Amino acid sequence: MGATTIVTPATNVLIVDDDFQVRQSVAEILELEGYTVTPTSTGEAALAALRLQAVPSVAIVDLWLPGMGSTAFVHRMREQMAFRIPLIIMTAWPSSHRLDLDADMVLRKPAEPTAIVRAVDRLAARRGPRRAPRPFARRSRIRATP
Repeated sequence: MGATTIVTPATNVLIVDDDFQVRQSVAEILELEGYTVTPTSTGEAALAALRLQAVPSVAIVDLWLPGMGSTAFVHRMREQMAFRIPLIIMTAWPSSHRLDLDADMVLRKPAEPTAIVRAVDRLAARRGPRRAPRPFARRSRIRATP
């Protein structure tokens, strides 16, 4: 086993998903693991949060957002930020050929909690310390609501 470090208070994850259950489940999983989260339901709300709050270490974005859409949101986020925020796309879409978003990772819905935490850990490590591994309090899959 290698050396591990813990999540610092500045390890924030931006979650952008219009599905309340998915957004809340991902937020709870990451909070249980020591991350601070900023959950938002639209690209517009996420851009406002980026202007008002700490810069996230990682962004998790649903592929199909209402309003401005995920493509427009990611392009605006990239333009607005002074540096590149690692990006995880979550989608129930069976094909990822549409991913012109310069994503670092793609997670398929329903996503296992361990897959979510591992993806965030890996990308957050590029920007700073990670959390120490802990068992999950909940092991259910995250399902999008119909």
